[in-house]
Parts: sequence; C-alpha cells; structure tokens
Amino acid sequence: MENILEIEKNLSNWFVENDYKGHDPYQLDEKASGLINKIPLLKYTRKALKPFHVFIPKSTFSSFPKIYHPKALGLIIGGNSYLYRITGNIDLLDQNEGLIELLKQLSNKDYKHYTWGSPFEWGCNPRYSANTPAVPLIVPIANALLDFYDVAYDKEALELSSDIAQHIVEENGYREIDNCSVCLYYSPVDRNEVYNTNALAASFLFRLNSLNGNNTQLDLAKRICGFILNAQLSDGSWVYSSSSKVIDNRHTGYILESLASILKFWDDKLLEEAYVKGMYYYNNNLIESGLPRWSPANTYPIDIHDVAQSIITYTEIGDIKKAKYIVDFAITKMSNGKDEFYFKYFKNGKVNRNVFIRWGQAWMYYALGKFLFNYYNTETSRKTGNPGFFKRMHSI
Repeated sequence: MENILEIEKNLSNWFVENDYKGHDPYQLDEKASGLINKIPLLKYTRKALKPFHVFIPKSTFSSFPKIYHPKALGLIIGGNSYLYRITGNIDLLDQNEGLIELLKQLSNKDYKHYTWGSPFEWGCNPRYSANTPAVPLIVPIANALLDFYDVAYDKEALELSSDIAQHIVEENGYREIDNCSVCLYYSPVDRNEVYNTNALAASFLFRLNSLNGNNTQLDLAKRICGFILNAQLSDGSWVYSSSSKVIDNRHTGYILESLASILKFWDDKLLEEAYVKGMYYYNNNLIESGLPRWSPANTYPIDIHDVAQSIITYTEIGDIKKAKYIVDFAITKMSNGKDEFYFKYFKNGKVNRNVFIRWGQAWMYYALGKFLFNYYNTETSRKTGNPGFFKRMHSI
C-alpha cells in the first residue's frame, strides 16, 4: 500500500507542476470538426474511424494547447480531500480553495446556477459547443465538493453543491414518466435519455439530502431510481440510453457505483435486488480475469478510464481485494510507475502512452484516493444510514 500511496502523492504533485492543465482526447475531436465542416461526407466516416483513435501517437497532441477541464478540476478536489484524510497534509485543503475559485471562473455564465461543460466542441448528434453543460460532467464536480465538505466542513463547497443541484432540477430539464419515475435529460440543449447519467444524478441528490434535508430533491431522486430500475434488462444489464443498445464497462460501473451509494441512504428492496443482479452481470460479462473489459464482447484495448471506474465500483462496496488487483495492474502495466497513467493497454502488451489529465490522471487520482481511504479506514468508511448494506453486498 505504501507504493500506491506514494504514487497518489506523486500524482498530486504532477497536477501542481502542470498548473492543473493537460491534454484531453476529445481535443482531437474538436480539431476534426473543422475538416468535417469543410468535407461534409467526412461526418459519415467519423464513427467508423473512432476505433482507430487508440493508435494515435503521443506526438499528435504536442501541438494542442494544454487546457483546464472543469471535470478534472473537480476530481482533483475529491482526490485532494481523500489524500488529506490519509496524510493530514493541510496544503491539499488550501489547493482545494484555489481550485474552487478557478471552477467558479470557468462556470457557464449563461445559466443562473453553477454549471460546466467541456472546454471544446464534441459529440456528433447533437454537436455540443464548448462549455455546454451536461449531467455527467457536473455531477462528479458536485460529489467532489461534498468530499471536500466532509473533511473541511467548507461552507462554500456545500453551497456550490446545492446550487449545482438546483441547476439539475430547474435548468437541465427532465421528463415526467409517471408518479414513480422521472428521467433527467442529458443536458439542457437536448432530450437524450441516458441511464448512467440519471443514476449519477440520483446518487448525488441522495447524498446532498443527507446534508441539507431538501426533500423535494430527494423525491425527485427516488423517482429517477424508478426510471433506472425500469430500464434494467432481464440479464441485469443496462444499455447506454433509450436510443443506444451499447453496453460497456464504464457506464455500467457508473450505475452500479450510484446504486451502491444510494443504498447507503435508502434501504429499498427493489433497488438492492437491481444492484445485486447488475453486479452479477458486471462480474460475469464486463470483468475478465479480474480486469475491466471494454464491452461484453471485447476485453481489449483496456481503457484507463474503465480501470479507474472499476476501482471505484468495487471500492464503493468495500471490495478491496478486487479493487487492489485492478490498482496493481494499472500501476505495473499502464503507468510510468511514478506519476503518469497511460491511455490504452493492448492484448499484445503494448501501451498507448498518451497521458490525459481528465480521462486518465484525474480519474485515477480520485480512484486511488478513494481506494486508499477505504483500505486504511474500513470501518469509518462504512458508517451509513443502512448498516446492513455492506454485509449483504459481500454475499454477492
């Protein structure tokens, strides 16, 4: 564990040394948009070419500017908070104060409440302009602010989290399905119904309610859970959205992590049954020999984002043994052994050595911080409003 902790400390220093800036794989997507506009037919080949992105050499990104990504900044705040709980290094809390100020500066001023998007164009249908808010971009920021509040009781962090919740409820938009279910839209500019983003938002609202007692938001969170439960397939899986049949490791992990978190606050039998069924599917279809698969059909290439999420997914229920196996793999096969994690790992053992601040560095920093905290503080991390939850989960 000391080696893992040392790497976590090195990651913290890496962010400081790089002024919390770095490259993002979607910068390439933005670069390609110029060609797409000039050559209309290229948009039809864009999707077909996407699998080859894993072969893009590191040198390709050297000409791109290093950027602040709000989601990365949020994850760093969360990682700092976990590392502080382990080391007591007060500088980490001071860094968080500065990162919060930076986040406030980067927020999208077109909205009444605090919200963020990626600092580049991305996506295809629809095409999101720079800084377009989206639920999966802002919820990790909100949760990281609550991580900071948990350790420092920082009033501003809690206020910002509450304001983000107001954006989700009042400005993002959602569809009323029936008395028991509601679906949040992916973002304020579209009507895409994505299951993992709904799960993430519901989990955040449950957690926030435990601190501010906003029962209106809690009721919405419970109805979002109804939407998630109705979307689960008979084999325990979830597809990506109502318009996509894709099943993958990362987005399934988001849902499982979210349900596990919700079950700490809400002892609901149907939710627990869905979680158990979903975890059974995950273990048997999206994990191979202890490692995250790209999809039910393909293990390789292994993506560092999937690696980080798998660590979090298992850590959320205190399964340290499974989480550590993935941590060890990430360090020995997908890192420089010090402070950088690499993009992709291939079946032949080769590695795409691109280092991305959001996609890999920040997610691994957060995942390792959460893992280490749970390892060193097992009993403390399990104190919830649903004390039988962990015992039942380990019977899976």
